[in-house]
Amino acid sequence: MDESWVRSRGLLCVVAVALVIASFLWVDRDSGVTFAGPEEGDPLVELEAERGSIAPGFTLTNLLEEEISLSDFQGRVLVLAFGFSKETAKDIENFRSAIFFDFIGQGVECLKIVHINKPLWLTKGFILRKMRGEFDTEDALKHLVIDWGGSLELDAKYGIPDKDSPCLFIIGQGGRILYGCQAWYSEDNLAALEKEIAAVLERETGSEVVGMI
Repeated sequence: MDESWVRSRGLLCVVAVALVIASFLWVDRDSGVTFAGPEEGDPLVELEAERGSIAPGFTLTNLLEEEISLSDFQGRVLVLAFGFSKETAKDIENFRSAIFFDFIGQGVECLKIVHINKPLWLTKGFILRKMRGEFDTEDALKHLVIDWGGSLELDAKYGIPDKDSPCLFIIGQGGRILYGCQAWYSEDNLAALEKEIAAVLERETGSEVVGMI
């Protein structure tokens, strides 16, 4: 049997296996980090490190391949949600969709930032196609931007202590970080976060928030 043919077939098998694995795990998790996932009753944990500071700027591309910058949200209250795995990326969409409906028309936006380490053997296009298939609405795609390889070091700049769970920050109309927390989505954690959002809105607009739970 031709040795080169055997090697080529072996390489094709390796590539095929890699693609199958990638179809299930489009986010390459940081080596050495264990993602335990949410447990029933996991409480929200408040973060204090960067509160009151100017939110670090960024320009990233969303799943519709549009550039999104932090400055685009100037004058509005922004909930910035970070995810560092496939599981956390899906979890923060639950926060985003709930916040969108609960504060519709009240000047509140929610943007998700997902950190992805791209394997050398996969293209960005392949990963993007897999990610688009995970979400049901265009709004979910529009409000998810990717920090490829963590090149902007936003986790360090925002004072995120670890990547085990989603991190969410409320940024005021003037661009300052007014609140931060780590939390998996649950009704209790959503209620606690929305209470903080409502308080920020009332302080910054001077008007009572409507439609709150």
